[in-house]
Amino acid sequence: MNLVDFPPELVERIFEAIAHSRDFKRVMRLRIVSHWFKSFIDDTIFRLRLLHHDTPEAWHRMRSKWHTMRPTDERIHPEWYSYVYRYLAYHAWREPDPESMPGRIRRAAVVISEQAGDAEPPAIMARLQSLCRLASRTNGDRAQRAHLLSWVRRSPWIEPGSAEDLEDDLLVAAAHLGCRPFVSSRVFGRPWDAAVLAGDVPMLRLLLSANPDYNPDGPLDPRVVSPTLSFAARCGQRDVYEFAFDNQPKPRKVALEEYEIEELRFPDQYEQAIDIWPVSIADEMSTLCKKARYGHVDMVKHLLKQGVYPKREQQGGIESYYDEPYKILMNAVEYGNAKTVRLLLKHGADPNRFYPTRSPLMVAARKGWLAVAEALLAAGTDADAGSPPPVVLAVLKEDMDMFRLLRRYGSRLDTPESGGWAMSLATLWGLESMMEVLEREVVGRDVILRRCGTDDKGSLDQFLYDWPDEEL
Repeated sequence: MNLVDFPPELVERIFEAIAHSRDFKRVMRLRIVSHWFKSFIDDTIFRLRLLHHDTPEAWHRMRSKWHTMRPTDERIHPEWYSYVYRYLAYHAWREPDPESMPGRIRRAAVVISEQAGDAEPPAIMARLQSLCRLASRTNGDRAQRAHLLSWVRRSPWIEPGSAEDLEDDLLVAAAHLGCRPFVSSRVFGRPWDAAVLAGDVPMLRLLLSANPDYNPDGPLDPRVVSPTLSFAARCGQRDVYEFAFDNQPKPRKVALEEYEIEELRFPDQYEQAIDIWPVSIADEMSTLCKKARYGHVDMVKHLLKQGVYPKREQQGGIESYYDEPYKILMNAVEYGNAKTVRLLLKHGADPNRFYPTRSPLMVAARKGWLAVAEALLAAGTDADAGSPPPVVLAVLKEDMDMFRLLRRYGSRLDTPESGGWAMSLATLWGLESMMEVLEREVVGRDVILRRCGTDDKGSLDQFLYDWPDEEL
């Protein structure tokens, strides 16, 4: 009998058992089986509060490594953050305490939806997700700025608000969603930041008009320009950045910090900025490194055309992990930016210049970046480069597409350090499907690399899981 044919309440129990019996990554991997599986897995994770602090003991290992596994930057992992905001919106919608932080978020979403004449559940949930993002990005108190994402781990509630506080929530939320207020809120931060995050220049002009000293034909106050330039650069809001840049006092005195110039993702804005506030070649290398990480392809192209990346014959040997040519390519590889990887390879990046235990191809295999791995292999990367070889990591990840790709490019399985190591890991973790694949590749189950610690998952964990797991 097909699983889809079981009664829904029984299917829910089955997926609950799956969630309790597997670690987080293996549960999430089931989402790719089908749209039906994705729906039930998400429902199970949301309903059981499996991203909260009170998760079952079966998830202890995931929780203990949360600080390294959790993606730390929305610009690099927008899909994961979108998932977190959906999760938070789900629980905000069901929050029983109307004065708690998620309860206040729900109230704002419901009231604004009713005022907009669009109070159907899908519309409210869309506004809830947007307001969850607002609350996590724009709160003025740095200690609370990440409080909404911290809610996933520690569920910290803020103190109950007064009637005035609740009204402020509503007004600032409205600024983010396109309405017209100008106050501040302990949950959502300042309306100015909310409008910047939304990219709403007309709302910024409206907020400015609340100041009786504001002159629409004159320059902005430098105290407004500086944080607006910085936040707009980080959020990629081109129109807001240009609004603040074009309305600076003349001559321009509001300087951008080096890290803020690195945030700019449009070449014309970048050139405009460095004409006023010059940067060194070292700074440009640092900017290229950051852009490779974020996958800002236009900026990567621009900097490469400017000759920022050194030619291969100028690169020399790797002096440290922070050696710039190595670090730039690795940033693009680690975060799965295949277009950026191809651009760097085309401009002379050497894919065979790496540390023995951290080659670009190893990282691509470890994280499951198939397009990145194919780009590296097509550029002449040794398919067995690294220790352990990438094919071993593909086996560990149960990634058959990566396994086939590596084998197609000549990855070996006929040595203890390749087939033996792969079989060791498959045996250690009980990956029966991969053990069968290795057997078909003529790797016997008795071909084990004993020195990898087949009886000690802890020591193997320390070796193989030392990299941050940011692919969730």
